[in-house]
Amino acid sequence: MQDFETLNATDFQYGLSARYTLPRLNTTLSADGNMYSRRGYGRAELNTDDFVLNASVSQPFFKGKLIARIEAFDLLHQLSNTQYTVNAQGRTETWYRSLPHYVMAHLVYHWNKNPKKK
Repeated sequence: MQDFETLNATDFQYGLSARYTLPRLNTTLSADGNMYSRRGYGRAELNTDDFVLNASVSQPFFKGKLIARIEAFDLLHQLSNTQYTVNAQGRTETWYRSLPHYVMAHLVYHWNKNPKKK
């Protein structure tokens, strides 16, 4: 068709992650960073780069039976609640009611029960 422009669009991501356990405290620090990129779309708001930085700290207690962890997602507040999608039928813009960045606390108890031998 004459009025339509051919798109050569690509979505890709790349990143790094690191984890280190402090020897004396047995505390684990971890972080990861990912770049989410979109290229080749017809408009500037569709060609985006979103860098997402996540981090967490965990500490075991009671010989590793209980683990406390604090996790932070999207520390730099780069993600948006708006998502753009392009397909053969057109362009769609969607707004989500969500928390793109948050802090969460985990408390995990590991319990093992071995079966009794007969």
